[in-house]
Amino acid sequence: MNQQHHHNLRSHPHPSESPQRTPSPTRCPICLEDLSTNTAQFLPCTHNFDLPCTITLLTGPPGPQARQCPLCRAKIAAVQYNFVSAPISSCSTHIPGSSTFDSGPFIRPDETVTPSMSEWEKNRRRTLRALRLVEDYDPSLWQLFHMGVFVREGGNVVLVERMVSLKVMQVDGTKTVALLVRSLSVKVVEKGMVEEPDLDQEEESPEDVEEAREEVRLLLKAFGVTREEGPWRDWVEMKVDDPEFKVLRDGKLLEVGARKFLVVQRKHGAEDITITNCTSLTELFPATTILSSNWADEDYDSDSNLIDGISKAARVRAVSLARQEIQGVFQLFRTLSSFEDIRDLERGSTGILDSVKQEDLECEYCEAKHRNGDCKLPKAAELTGAFLVERMAL
Repeated sequence: MNQQHHHNLRSHPHPSESPQRTPSPTRCPICLEDLSTNTAQFLPCTHNFDLPCTITLLTGPPGPQARQCPLCRAKIAAVQYNFVSAPISSCSTHIPGSSTFDSGPFIRPDETVTPSMSEWEKNRRRTLRALRLVEDYDPSLWQLFHMGVFVREGGNVVLVERMVSLKVMQVDGTKTVALLVRSLSVKVVEKGMVEEPDLDQEEESPEDVEEAREEVRLLLKAFGVTREEGPWRDWVEMKVDDPEFKVLRDGKLLEVGARKFLVVQRKHGAEDITITNCTSLTELFPATTILSSNWADEDYDSDSNLIDGISKAARVRAVSLARQEIQGVFQLFRTLSSFEDIRDLERGSTGILDSVKQEDLECEYCEAKHRNGDCKLPKAAELTGAFLVERMAL
């Protein structure tokens, strides 16, 4: 495949015709040496650099530095090089990320496509090249607090607080990391410790409080902890840490790892308890096929065997549940007016936003046939004064 496209230089404006642009210096801004006659020019900013420096920049580690002009930080849409002045002014043009260019000086070795490769491997490398040009996605941590759910009991007040937080980030277009945290807190305090005007602003919620208490009771029962007997008074914190469930290659060619852990803390007494449930998900579009010499084959099943003693069916299920749960929370935040700037994720390196087949819907928190965790989410229409939504910079 021909990797050189020739263009008439007269079709491109001279830098002096664009007063808003910084003119190219006489020294290469990368190596700080005088510009040689063998240069490359970035478009649309038209800044010039030594060709060897340009090659090193664009074929180096993926990241923002490989997608932007070092002088003005403009996104590199094209690179012109191999300038010829006679018999007619012309040059070669490279378009970063384009599937048209399968090899050449600006293509990384792990992105280079050769005729001997299978079509599957060719497509994988072209996809990798395109993903690496995607801008990083690293927003703040989003948190939603449930406030003011309580009930009076004699001289005490039972307070229930729920919190949902989510952090999703994408790096270099090829890696997605998500962390979802849910917490439930049940506290019994004396009335004198709570400002009565604060309570008077909200109605008592005995049903919500009893639901939270039952949730705590069932969880503690699973730990073997009860009020009447057992080590109820002997613990301050208990933790359950599940193993990581790995899928080496899913339907999108991603290597995926899902993990959950649960922490139960008692601070002051039997009913001053906080339950924290965490779900983490890591997805990676592989840069290499080092898992197996046959991995670069569309018919090869890299997950046919046990991994860490866990069957493929169990690992695929765990990944699906994690994606469903994170998808529900992500979409909830997108419905909130405070987060209108939340943009879509790059779907090539994540399955979080993919549609879920009806037969794959499953909830870990109830027996209903719906997306995992949806029963734990408030409806958008219910997000009134009883909720506090925050965005926290990390």
